[in-house]
Amino acid sequence: MSWKRFWRISGEVLFWCLVVAFFVWVGFLRTENEDARGVREVRVVVVDQQERNFVNSEIVLGLIEEDMGDLVGRSIEGLNMWEINWAVESYNFVSHSRAYVDYDNVVTIEVHQRRPVVRVLCSDGNDYYLSEDMHILPIHSSAHINLPIITGALPLPVEKGFVGDLAEPLADLEEEIAMLEGEDRARIEQRRVEQQKMREERQKKYKRESKGLSDEEKQKLRNKNREILRQEAENNRIEDAQYRIPIDQKILAKKKYEENYNFLLKLINFVELTEHTPQWQGEFVQFVALESKQRVESHIFREPHFELIPRRGEYTIEFGTLADAERKLQKLSTFLSAGVVDTRGGRVSVEFDGQVVWKAPKSDKKSNK
Repeated sequence: MSWKRFWRISGEVLFWCLVVAFFVWVGFLRTENEDARGVREVRVVVVDQQERNFVNSEIVLGLIEEDMGDLVGRSIEGLNMWEINWAVESYNFVSHSRAYVDYDNVVTIEVHQRRPVVRVLCSDGNDYYLSEDMHILPIHSSAHINLPIITGALPLPVEKGFVGDLAEPLADLEEEIAMLEGEDRARIEQRRVEQQKMREERQKKYKRESKGLSDEEKQKLRNKNREILRQEAENNRIEDAQYRIPIDQKILAKKKYEENYNFLLKLINFVELTEHTPQWQGEFVQFVALESKQRVESHIFREPHFELIPRRGEYTIEFGTLADAERKLQKLSTFLSAGVVDTRGGRVSVEFDGQVVWKAPKSDKKSNK
């Protein structure tokens, strides 16, 4: 390579390095100046405002101010976007949010609302929304949304008035069980160490006491030691059983909670199925949960049966449990299309496999006699 070409390439490299350095320096100065000015504005964008109106700018700004104070004028470097999102997402109706800063020092917060699937009006007076992501939401006075209604004895795994994520109590149960089992393992390990020491001491004691004894006397001493060991084992068994009682109770409660949780998830999927199937969209105005008449143990969850109330007509659909829901809806569709149902009354049952039962109104039964 000639020296002339070498100096030409070196000059070009140096030139572009200076250009890059200049723009980095300008960007640094701009950022430094903007940070010195602080936050110019906080802008809230509710992404799904047209669909639901649970959340608005005033609510979001109030949540931030309550938790962090006023952001306007604050240094950009001192802002924690995670902390802003945490404050906004503490509101039950917020599914998730995303906070970011643009070049004009404007903090923008994009908010996504939770989507209720059904409104539940329980026979015990409990009234709430159940969202698609398994949250219980309180009734919102300013939100007017058209949702299917569930009435009757809908079992809930939480106490009346609970609001929030239904997965949280389950996580709490799992944490309690893990803590109790950890304490139990530590107790058993400590007892094992103590028993080992006692066993060694008894062996030494036996050697001392058995010196000079006859074979018969030695056997009596061994039998006495065996009885002591037997009694210790029995005491340990009783102690272990007592310690297991609260653990087993928590495990049973967790199992029942999981069954109830899975049922509610199945219920949401069923309502979504009816609302997203063109034939059934908006067709069922009410889902009636019927309390099981079969007596079961308190720790066993029993899935309720349902009756569906159609929008058109005065008949009732006996649906049974939510098992095989798609097949039952298909049976119902085939039966209704045959024109057998008198929409002025009566009951249609699709509960049992392989059959659809039409129960005419009582007045029709009398006229047929």
